Amino acid sequence: MFQNLHRSFGTFWKHLRRRTTSRSRKSRPWDRPAAALESRIVLSSGVGVGDLAVVSYNADSDMVALVALADIPDGETIFLTDRGWNGTTLHAPGSFETNITWITGGVTQGSIVRLSMLTAATFVDRSYGSLSGAINLDVTSGDQFLIYQTLDNNAESSPAFISAFNGDNPSLLNPLNDDGPWDGWSDSDTSISNSTSKLPFGLTAVTASGDTGTAFGVATNVPGGLIEIDNFIYNGPTSSALRADWVNRINSFSNWQSNDISGFNLLTDGALGGMIAFSFSTEPTASIVVSDDFLTAGQTSPVVFTFNQAISGFTNTDLSIANGTLSPVSSLDGGTTWTALFTPYSDTDDATNVITLDLTGVTGTSPGVGLANSNNFSIATRRPTATVSLTDTNLKIGDTSTVTFTFSEPVSGFTNADLTVANGTLSPVTS
Repeated sequence: MFQNLHRSFGTFWKHLRRRTTSRSRKSRPWDRPAAALESRIVLSSGVGVGDLAVVSYNADSDMVALVALADIPDGETIFLTDRGWNGTTLHAPGSFETNITWITGGVTQGSIVRLSMLTAATFVDRSYGSLSGAINLDVTSGDQFLIYQTLDNNAESSPAFISAFNGDNPSLLNPLNDDGPWDGWSDSDTSISNSTSKLPFGLTAVTASGDTGTAFGVATNVPGGLIEIDNFIYNGPTSSALRADWVNRINSFSNWQSNDISGFNLLTDGALGGMIAFSFSTEPTASIVVSDDFLTAGQTSPVVFTFNQAISGFTNTDLSIANGTLSPVSSLDGGTTWTALFTPYSDTDDATNVITLDLTGVTGTSPGVGLANSNNFSIATRRPTATVSLTDTNLKIGDTSTVTFTFSEPVSGFTNADLTVANGTLSPVTS
């Protein structure tokens, strides 16, 4: 009974404040998460689930901000909509259920794409392609914001969702039809309205228990049981980080600020204030080339380690070296290219050899992860041996004898000049 009373009061309050010219409710910060990653069939060359994430949602001003978690190729057709997903199709379009078509351009990893959507969609500060259409987010009953593509670039065709954001709390909108988990999305057996949505196909829900996903249902986790919240903005760390770390940041409830009074300023508020793009770091990778891939006795080979960025901390202790030794690695260009000299062990015959680098021992813009292997090289430093036999070991005047040289392996360069012949002559050796 208390729950139904609370829900009714919440609904009454939302309608009451929409009919007044001012609002007395104070802005309150709450913890929020956002979008993450999972695999799906990619419809185009370069956009996948979680490659775009909402970092600000403002129903009061019909403005949103997105961040690119990967490079988005130019010319991609991406649809933005407030139409809910009913489990099979998007909610029917109408005067308050509409799409924006975004043809991408110049969207690199980290770009913050700020959009004003009412009447005619426009970019707020800098252009990232072209926009057409408009979206009027529902400030009375809450709304959702879905990002998707289609195979034929028709907004009404079957969608492949990239990410989603929801400002509703279905557990309070209709408690009987939301039996958990309370993740901001309506249950699969629930009918939807203009302002509600089921979890979009192919996406996973972010939850307060720490599950990361690509569908962010925020109002479910607001203290006080509000039915919906109008405005949200990311307000967490902005230092350079790997994509996986950014995903975790955006999915953390403690990194979000919200209010139900007025939309955030996308240019000055929250962690987005004054920023053009989020900074992404990359893990060090390396290619290793052993210049001479067939080494014989007495030979050595230069080894070149080329990293994708300047690194530090690299020493020979980070290396596993097969059948030989390596001089100390050194760099003359600030840490991107490193060289050393490989000397194979003597008396070794092995056709399969690599030098392996443990990247956890090096650091660039972030710590290294994993292993890197060189090209394969062969070592043949075991010198050939030979036995010499005569068919006749007791020679008299007029006798000759066949001499046989048997080597431990095929050889080249063998001539009579390599022989010392006692008390006689030898015809030219042949094989």
